[in-house]
Formats: sequence, C-alpha cells, structure tokens
Amino acid sequence: MKTFSVQVIQRVAHYSATIVMLLLASYSIWYCHAALAPFSRMKRVVTLDGRVRTALFQSESIQRGFLLTGDPSVISLYAEAKTNLRTQVNLFSEELRTDRREQDIAREIETLVRLKVDEMDTTIDTAQRKDLKTALNIFRTNIERDYTAQICNDLNLVRGIETGRTYAR
Repeated sequence: MKTFSVQVIQRVAHYSATIVMLLLASYSIWYCHAALAPFSRMKRVVTLDGRVRTALFQSESIQRGFLLTGDPSVISLYAEAKTNLRTQVNLFSEELRTDRREQDIAREIETLVRLKVDEMDTTIDTAQRKDLKTALNIFRTNIERDYTAQICNDLNLVRGIETGRTYAR
C-alpha cells in the first residue's frame, strides 16, 4: 500500500501536467486568434468593398434602365438600390473607424457617394418631368463617371492599405 505522501505527489503531478496542457492549449488558441485577426479584418474590408461596388453599379444600372425605358416601375427599384448603397457605405465606413487614414478616405467616399446620388436623382427627376433630352445631357457630362471612378480609386486605396498592413506583419 502506498503511503499518503506518495499518493499526494502522484495526484499533484497528474493535475500539474493537466494544468500545463490546458495552459498550452489556451495560449495556442490565443496566439492563432491574434495571428489571424488581421486576415479577418482584411476579409471584412474586402467583402464590404465588394458590396459598396455592387450597390454603386446596381444604382447606376437602374438609372440607365429608367433613362432607356422611362418605365415608372423602375423608380422603386432605384429607391431600394440607393438605400442599399448608403447602407453599404455606412457599414464600410464603420469598419474603417480604427484607422485615421482609412477614416479620411471613408469620409471622401461618403461625400462622393452623396454627390453621385444627387446627380443620379437630378437625372431621374429631369427624365420624369418628360425632359429626356436634358436628362441625357446631364448623363453625358461624365460627371457621374468621374464620381464612380474616384469612389473606386478610394476603395482601391483602402484595399491596398489593408493588404499592406496584413501582409507586413
């Protein structure tokens, strides 16, 4: 029969080994999470970037569809697309709240989207008033393409910042 002190030492050794294993497992999980966190943020930013682009292009397509067809049922689709665009830009900006450079770019994107939507609204309002020629002239000024190009450039800048930050670690 084992003595009491031998039994205590064996139990302490057993529990110590278990505790050490749990600590190592916890550290491994924390380390993996810390190492993968930048990739997770980059994935969120890239996903939101894609959603902003999709909403932007969808709004433009619906605007063009209305100019081509004059179909009033398209207006409700345009309103939904416009709301979706603003929502996606807000979500994108919210994700960028932790980086000062990205915040500045996000504010510029918000401003450009506001100008873009105002221009599209003006075009659609003009076309609804049966002044299609003036609406098409507004459309042909290329102002909206300039807004779209600048928005896409800014989105590319943010994507570059995120990619550089993630892979620089």
